[in-house]
Amino acid sequence: KKLMVSLRSLLLPVSGLDTQTPDQLLALVKPLGASSAELLDGGKLLQITMKSDWTFERAAKLQKSLQNINAKVLVPEEPKLAQ
Repeated sequence: KKLMVSLRSLLLPVSGLDTQTPDQLLALVKPLGASSAELLDGGKLLQITMKSDWTFERAAKLQKSLQNINAKVLVPEEPKLAQ
């Protein structure tokens, strides 16, 4: 079995983007080097296709852009280890 990882195709859990139009989503991610963006699963997932690899710098810029419109990428909590 093989696992392939692409840094040009992203699927991010998000909140606060469900009212954004497709044009607004593209305008949000295009400055990051994206060629397309789409909301899936009732606005809970943001699918982004990049022209070049996704980086930590681009992730930080996306977080800042999302904060400006009261949206965010959801980060799952780490499970707590039993003591």
